[in-house]
Formats: sequence, structure tokens, C-alpha cells
Amino acid sequence: MSADITPPAEARPPRLTFGVEMEFVVPWLPEGGDDVLEHIKGLPPVLRIKKAPKDGDIASVIYEMVKVLFEKHNLPVNVKTYTYKTRFVKTILGHYNHWGVMEDVTVNEPVEAKTFDWVKKFEWVGVEVQTPVEPDIPAAFEALNYARQLLTSSYRCRVNHSCGLHVHVGNGGEYFPLDSLRRIASLVFATEHLLTTLNHPWRVVNWNCRTLRDRSNLSNRLDGQAMSPGPMHETGSARDCIRYLATEVRHGEEPVSWREANRGNEYVDAFDENRNNAGFEPFQSKPDPKAGEEAPKKKEIKGKKAVGKEEEEEANKVTKASDDPFSRPLEPSKPVRTRNIPRIVRPRYTNEQLEDITEKTRDFGCSGLIIEGPRSHRAPDPGVFAGVQQIYQSASSCEIAHLMYPRGGAMVNFRHYGCDSFTHRNSGRTIEFRGAEGSLSSWVVIWAKICVGLIKFAVRSPYYEFARVLENCDVSTDRDGAYDCIDLLDDLGLYAEAEAAEKRIAANKAEWGLEYVEEEEEEKAA
Repeated sequence: MSADITPPAEARPPRLTFGVEMEFVVPWLPEGGDDVLEHIKGLPPVLRIKKAPKDGDIASVIYEMVKVLFEKHNLPVNVKTYTYKTRFVKTILGHYNHWGVMEDVTVNEPVEAKTFDWVKKFEWVGVEVQTPVEPDIPAAFEALNYARQLLTSSYRCRVNHSCGLHVHVGNGGEYFPLDSLRRIASLVFATEHLLTTLNHPWRVVNWNCRTLRDRSNLSNRLDGQAMSPGPMHETGSARDCIRYLATEVRHGEEPVSWREANRGNEYVDAFDENRNNAGFEPFQSKPDPKAGEEAPKKKEIKGKKAVGKEEEEEANKVTKASDDPFSRPLEPSKPVRTRNIPRIVRPRYTNEQLEDITEKTRDFGCSGLIIEGPRSHRAPDPGVFAGVQQIYQSASSCEIAHLMYPRGGAMVNFRHYGCDSFTHRNSGRTIEFRGAEGSLSSWVVIWAKICVGLIKFAVRSPYYEFARVLENCDVSTDRDGAYDCIDLLDDLGLYAEAEAAEKRIAANKAEWGLEYVEEEEEEKAA
């Protein structure tokens, strides 16, 4: 059910696009096998395999069964025709125009793990379902919700510590330009400690989603530690990366896709020369009268007397602010909604607590991060604005991607903006959010909206609003009760998602070890 992302005729910013990866495990039994859970009311029937294939690949059989289910319910898994505005957009997005069902080697159900006794009574297959690339419109999120409900009502699905929920956010077929990526990376870095509160604590020690505030090259650079190898500079096929493809897009210029289509040396050298010569001519203001010349008099309009300068100034003094359609109201606006839970104490895990969480997830194959010592590549959290300063000093998108790299899978992944990606035109160009644990509940849709909303706020919010959120995130780093993840969602304009997040936190508070700020402390912070 892939939506048409061709932009409409009316003038508006192009829509962001997104895709979601849902990871889970499915139990199955051979025909006639004993289902020890069939007595549970409302539980879908276990998936049964009547006859094993000759090659013994049960997983492929199950993937095909899921694909048939999707096709039956109008979620296409094999799209033959799809309309794109340009051939370029089709080249970039054409691989992601259908629902994918496939294997993920990191997803498994370790039957020897100390979880539930009934786990050993079944055979298990890890599954990853990928949505098509969709524009951020309500119908796309409704399709996502429909798909996850279809899965849970048709098959007995389970999520465990090995499962993740990944959300890719993109700019259609285009790369995000450098100015947008600076904002995105800054907001991601600033909000990481807040957004991790919305997901299970085990994600902070997961091998596949390393935190940026303490493990990224950016944090290591500010701590004086060695970073992983940097981006390629003027070497081989990437000679045009730093100074051409990944640099800024100035007002009035063609997007990065034009540069991708014109990568010959003559274009790169001409572009470089233009930048060194200060680029385009500055905007010209109306010239002032020459010395000795009289300023032009204002013409008299029919039925009106020409107004002199002094009279005009006097008239402006008595003009009410409310008469100006662009003036801001003097009275503060009322809040859109009322908060339902106290502010949340930011989790600050000791090394012992992190080791304990790691031990609990070891059987699921997602552990392995070194917590202490020089080999851990961990650095002290530099704080919001120390990180933002480094990001804004970056001269190219690939340099930002290098700074945000934590020597492996990241909580938020910028790898599609690395030098290697720019050398392959058909590679992805999304920002990937990997911080959520596996889920097939309504949180799948809520989390997808949060990820899209964060990027949308980063690239489209007014500067003063963007800076205010960064300041609040900076304050919240060390002071509880001043600002938390719920405040952040409200500031991003994600009010429905904030309501859902409050319920999620209230329901998981004890299991996740979260605490609320005492009222007295919150009043002092305010």
C-alpha cells in the first residue's frame, strides 16, 4: 500500500519520507506437534509446517507465508509498476516501494536462555518486516498500524532482547543538505539522553545501538582520545565528496542530486572556484542618494495627501501592535495540553549497573560492549553545546557523519552520509533511528512519528525555537526537574505522542527503574 509521493502543485516544503523495520521471532511446530500454549484465550494459533522443504530451509517457507498474507490484505510485496516524478527518484527509491519480509541474522530466540520454560517447546524463526518508503502523511502511519495488527492477529509473534525497531527518515530521493544535517545532528546529540528514557534500559548497552554522547568520535575528540579513521579527503573516486557533494547548498542553487548527475572534473573544479570566489554576488539594496542630491519626494496618491517623514513617524507611534498581522501577542499563549505525570529523573547508570544489564542480555547476542577501560572507547559526556559547536564547524556532511560514528551501530545512525555512501549513487540517504527495542504494539507507530517529528522540527523550526530546545536539553543534562522527554515531545509539537509516552512511562516505571522528581525539587527547578 505504497503512497504516491509526487509533490502536489501547491507551494509547500517537500514531505519527509520514512520507512520502518520491525524485528520479531515466530514460533512454529511440525504438523501434529503439541502446542503447550493453546489453552491461553485470545492467543493466535501457532504456525504449523505440514511438510519440511527438501533443502530444509524452514525460514524461507515462513517468509513466503507472511508475504502471501500481506498480498492477500493489499500490502504489496512485489510491486511491478510504480509512478515516480523523475527517473532519478525512481533510481533512489525504487528498491523500497514494497513490503519486505526477510531474515535478520541478529534476531533469534535462544532456547537455552533463562526466560520461559515453554520457549524450548517450539522451533523459532527470526523475522524482519520492512515497510515501503512513504511520505509522512496520516495514511502512511495508518498502513503501518494496519500491518503490525495484521501480524499479531495472524501469527504468534514474540519480541525479545535481540529485536529492535528501526526507523529511517529521509528527504525523498535527495540527501539532506549540509545546513539541515547540521541541525539534525545537533538535535540528535542534544536529545539522546532524553529519548533513551522512552525505551527499555537494555538498549543503552546494546552492541547494535551505541550511544553518541559518550562513544562517538565527536565525544572522543573533545576528550582528547584517538578517533576511528576519518573520512576520505580528495582520494580516488571520493575526490569530490568533501568539497562538492557534501558541502552546503546555497540559496537558489540546484539540490545535491544535480551535483550527483554532474560529477566530471570540469564541474567540480568550476564549483570549487566559485566557492573560493565567494560564490554569488551579494544581494543589492536600493542605492542611497548621492551626496548633494535631494531625496525623492513621496508622490501624492489619489484622494490622499503626501505624508512627510515626521508625520509618518508620528502616525506609527499611535499604531496599535494588534494592527500588525506579523506582531506576536503580548500575552503568553495557553499550553496546548496539560501534563499528566511528574517530571522524570534522568537515569544515570553506574558501570556496575551497565555490566548487570549486559549480563542479562548476553544470551541474545546483543551484548559485547566494553564498559570500562581504554578499549571501551568511552569518553565523558561533553554536554550539548560543546558537541553542537563541533557539528557546526564541520565543512561537509561526511565530516558530520564521521563525528557521529561510534565505531559500530549507533543509537542514531548517520552512515548514509559517510564518504563511502557518496561514492555510490544508489545507496540509501536516510537517518536511521535504532534506539527502540522490538515491539509490535501501537508504540511502533508512536515511535515512528517521534523520529519523523524530530527531523521535521530540526529542519523546519524557527531558529529561536530550535535554540530554545537545545538550551533546555543542556539544562536537563545535569539538573532533574527542569526538562525531560515529555517536555521535549511537547516542544516538538508531538502532543498525541507525548500523551502516549506518559502512559508508556507510567506502565514501565518500575521495570525500567525510573523515578519521578519530587514536587519540591521540581518547583525549585521551575
